[in-house]
Amino acid sequence: MEMRFLEQNGSIVEKETDVNSFEYKKSDDGNSIIITRYIGEETDVTIPKIIENLLVTSIGSYAFRDCSSLQSIIIPDSVTSIGEYAFSGCSSLESITLPFVGDKEHIRYDAYQYPFGYIFGTSSYAGGTATTQSYYGSSTSSITSSAYYIPSSLKNVTITGSTYIPFGAFYNCKSLTSITIPDSVKSIGIGAFSGCSSLTLIAISNSVTSIGECAFVGCSSLTSITIPNSVTSIGYAAFRYCSSLTSITIPDNVTSIGNEAFYNCSSLQSITIPNSVTSIGGWAFYNCSSLTSITIPDSVTSIEKTAFFGCSIETATIPAFAAVYIKNDELKEVVITSGTSIGIEALSGCSSLQSITIPNSVMSIGDGAFYKCSSLQSITIPNIVTLIGWFAFSCCSSLTSITIPDSVTSIGWHAFEGCSSLTSITIPDSVTYIGNRAFKHCHKLKIYLKDNYNLYEDKYFRSYKRKVVMYKETKPLHNRKKYWHYVDGVPTIWK
Repeated sequence: MEMRFLEQNGSIVEKETDVNSFEYKKSDDGNSIIITRYIGEETDVTIPKIIENLLVTSIGSYAFRDCSSLQSIIIPDSVTSIGEYAFSGCSSLESITLPFVGDKEHIRYDAYQYPFGYIFGTSSYAGGTATTQSYYGSSTSSITSSAYYIPSSLKNVTITGSTYIPFGAFYNCKSLTSITIPDSVKSIGIGAFSGCSSLTLIAISNSVTSIGECAFVGCSSLTSITIPNSVTSIGYAAFRYCSSLTSITIPDNVTSIGNEAFYNCSSLQSITIPNSVTSIGGWAFYNCSSLTSITIPDSVTSIEKTAFFGCSIETATIPAFAAVYIKNDELKEVVITSGTSIGIEALSGCSSLQSITIPNSVMSIGDGAFYKCSSLQSITIPNIVTLIGWFAFSCCSSLTSITIPDSVTSIGWHAFEGCSSLTSITIPDSVTYIGNRAFKHCHKLKIYLKDNYNLYEDKYFRSYKRKVVMYKETKPLHNRKKYWHYVDGVPTIWK
């Protein structure tokens, strides 16, 4: 395919096909031209914008029927209507440029928003692929469908006009590899590109403000997409089953990520969520099994519990409340950025977790927060935390050290039970309560008490007397192994 060009006023433009290659007539009012038939032999056609000093505004039904040698066609933006079957039988067509999708330009609430296949018709021909497309019928609450025969050779579509890509516009157009959307488009309708399984490139203009539900469902060859900053909403299941999508950047104006937005995007490795987002819907990233790292900004205040099901996130930077939604067996490193509490069972069962950073805003560690985090070796608790909940660190079998700050007043039942590698813990004077079995099965543990001798007689604490070492600032004369002091800030048993 070879396009022909000419220079006009210093610009390179497509050379229009000779007027004699067309049969045409004037409109009923005599003010415009209707193309009725192409009779030329060129493979690359640019329809003239003006004939006999009148704008070309319409391409009639069957105008290019059975032009089997036609490889590319450019339709001028003066055209406002295209008849059904206009390009039926164009079995070699590879590229088409047109001002709108379907029979004419539509707005969101029009009836009979015909899809892309309309201009190719419903009659079969050699080289045509039966493509079932859904579209609005007599109203936007009435959906109908037709099997159109679209050339299997057609790969590239460029839209030059319109403000709206209609519902189901390119639905099921499996052969298309590239679609260009103009700057005039402001919204992409429901299912507009759904099922375009060969689509590898789509350019979304900076004027688009909304991406409709299921807009790109099943675009399984799409590897990346840039959503412009003009977009404020991403609809339900917008990119569902885009299984080759590896990265995506969500623009700063988006406030919510809809339910199933990236459902089963199994190749997605990274995603940038901006500070404008406040909510993440259910199943939004379901089975994004290649997504190993994620940053959720502090602006997010709502996450549905299924949002990250099936993900294998290894590193996460998140607000505290989000921990319970991203936890999984592969999680290795978590940085908490905000919040006042590590919630109940927030990271329980994260057996690969090796590192956790907790901010100074956190005041409590909930029940079971780190239960069975068996790879966690150390943790620093902020000096504003007052409560360590039940089972908070239970069965953290690799935990060798932990510092309990002076702010803590209560250590819950079973809090460190089964921390079999924990060798020492210093309990500050601020602690007034230690729950039953708090240090059960901590076989290597030495418990360093300072001045809180009342704990020594606590009914729940008595069983740990053999593990307890009391603070003594000066070297004792007897039983030195039962006393400790600080050496360079480190609790050390007297010798």
